Amino acid sequence: MNERIRELYEQAHERKPVMVIDPQTGNPIQAGWANKPMYGNEFNPEKFAELIVRECAIIANQHMEHNEGTDYNVGGKIKQHFGVKS
Repeated sequence: MNERIRELYEQAHERKPVMVIDPQTGNPIQAGWANKPMYGNEFNPEKFAELIVRECAIIANQHMEHNEGTDYNVGGKIKQHFGVKS
């Protein structure tokens, strides 16, 4: 896997509480021990996709500025196409 993709994949993880089912009530509760809640990292595929789109938009804009000027915002068009806000 490309190193930059791996970095974006890692950034797409979010800290979330670990939930378990209470055996007495059947309700979800936060896991923990000695009054210290447990947390884990959960992958967010939507955030991962957004990070990739943002990266592509940055590269497209850099390419346009370097080669043809700044009159056409390719990166903005890419983000707009995928519904990514600036």
